[in-house]
Amino acid sequence: MKRFVSVRATFEEGGNIVPEIITWDENHCYPISKVIDIRYKRLPDKRKCEIKFTCVILGKIRYLFYDEKRWYVMVDCKSPPA
Repeated sequence: MKRFVSVRATFEEGGNIVPEIITWDENHCYPISKVIDIRYKRLPDKRKCEIKFTCVILGKIRYLFYDEKRWYVMVDCKSPPA
């Protein structure tokens, strides 16, 4: 299930996106200590691209997605990503 989140990210001059902090809800923000990998995937409608970031959050590997409009994480339940 997709859980849409707020993300503070830097959009660099060269076009790179660097996510820095995930805001899970009003009371929980999680710093992204490292981005390990970035993958680009063309979506079925061919007009959009999705970006998958493999990140380290609180010492664990987590996946963060950006679909050109919104950020989300895939979750099995409503628990935070940490």
